[in-house]
Amino acid sequence: KEETELPEEEAEQEQQVTAVEGQIRVLIKTDGFSHTVHNAVTIQAESGIRITAGEESTEYGSEAITIAPDDTAFQGGNLTIETLAAEEKIQLVSLNRGYGVPQYRGTLELFTTAEGIVIINELTLEEYVYAVVPSEMMSSYESEALKVQDVCARSYAYCQMREMGYPEYNAHVDDSV
Repeated sequence: KEETELPEEEAEQEQQVTAVEGQIRVLIKTDGFSHTVHNAVTIQAESGIRITAGEESTEYGSEAITIAPDDTAFQGGNLTIETLAAEEKIQLVSLNRGYGVPQYRGTLELFTTAEGIVIINELTLEEYVYAVVPSEMMSSYESEALKVQDVCARSYAYCQMREMGYPEYNAHVDDSV
């Protein structure tokens, strides 16, 4: 079989996916999924949190931390937030979903805009699918139906990773999907 070259646009998309292979960036919307920008962000984790801005990192205990758009931490650039313990989730206390306070695997990236703070959750594709499937189907469904939902969620996410649904925020999907 003869090898063919990809059209330039497809080759660029393939490179983009390879560069972030396995990582998906999810835009976290406000309460009711109504806006993309938050007035302030309050985060917490049992083990504590590390906030990195540029070259500077600061560790905090288990207390809730509130970050406002005018916080001096943003002077170092975007903020990257991660838990101090592996496999622990970051609680986004300032956000309320139908099931309560949401928790996120991976890292959170915060950056400011003229309107407020944008939150991006970056995590592996596996972690994303692990969280999405149970939010779409109850575990009491037949195992074959759950497997199909897993394939659908993974395929959708992969396609969105190629398309970059929110290029202005460097995010693939939002959390209302």
